[in-house]
Amino acid sequence: MDKLAAVGDADKYRFNAGSVDGSDYDFTFSGLKTAVINLVHSELQRGRALDDGFRADVAASFTKSLVGEVTDRLSAYLSREGAQNIVLAGGVAANSHLRKAVDETAERFGAKLYLPPLKLCGDNAAMIGAQAYYEYLDGAKAPLDLNAYATKNV
Repeated sequence: MDKLAAVGDADKYRFNAGSVDGSDYDFTFSGLKTAVINLVHSELQRGRALDDGFRADVAASFTKSLVGEVTDRLSAYLSREGAQNIVLAGGVAANSHLRKAVDETAERFGAKLYLPPLKLCGDNAAMIGAQAYYEYLDGAKAPLDLNAYATKNV
């Protein structure tokens, strides 16, 4: 994704992330992901070959939207709250476009950015899976009807 985004046209498609009600800083990428899926399905239905250029343009446009949402919210937070330290971690911290944009945002606000080395920016799902494995071995189990909720109000 990172490499494709570097060679694509970031202005080719416009994708938007959704806001979370009641929060100035929270957002969701579920609408963004759905918009990409819908674009791909529409192009396939039109008989378009999803060539390297198309994939690069989608990757670049998606990345531009993602980075814009993160840095817009981060800028709002830094200007209102005056935080001095920022940590960008997890799998998303491996994205060169996001690293650069967050670094520029931190610099603009005089905040210190803490970035782990790329080799430590693993996918969080793998880390969660590894933790779950050891908890299972330790006897921690959940019922099969357990469900996850995307909102705080259950």
